[in-house]
Amino acid sequence: MNCNVAKPLVAAVNGYAGGAGFYLATRAVDFVVAARSASFQIAEVPRGILHGWQTGYWANLPRAAARELAFGFRISGRRAYDMGLANAYAEDDEQLMPSALAAARHIGAMPQSVILTNRELLKRLENELPPDVAADGRAAYLSLLERAGAGDREFLERRGTSAPA
Repeated sequence: MNCNVAKPLVAAVNGYAGGAGFYLATRAVDFVVAARSASFQIAEVPRGILHGWQTGYWANLPRAAARELAFGFRISGRRAYDMGLANAYAEDDEQLMPSALAAARHIGAMPQSVILTNRELLKRLENELPPDVAADGRAAYLSLLERAGAGDREFLERRGTSAPA
């Protein structure tokens, strides 16, 4: 959780959460409810551009989940719940907001001094990247800056071919 908002945040995710939406829906909140219609993807991967993946987000995911996301797979709301990207799953999209509001009410009913302390402790549990991995991420970023736009160009050129987008 990288959000600096004082109160716990609950996300209700339906539709496509890709790119910055992926990080907002999974990283900037405290509790995630995914609907059946939700899908998650690091959208920059198929486009060949740099993304927050190099910041170590994957370090807190199960290895199989990290691989799926790193290789550009789009993950359903159910799969996101199963792999731990979401805390709850609403099978019926109509139940998404009631489920998210119920989670928010539950969190709000807890002693807030304990909730806020636990939020801080959870932040400290997040893995930091080893220095060599962080350096490699910075090097990848600089390399991609040098070829700025090439990833978008490659993505657009592949559209219409049988290559996965």
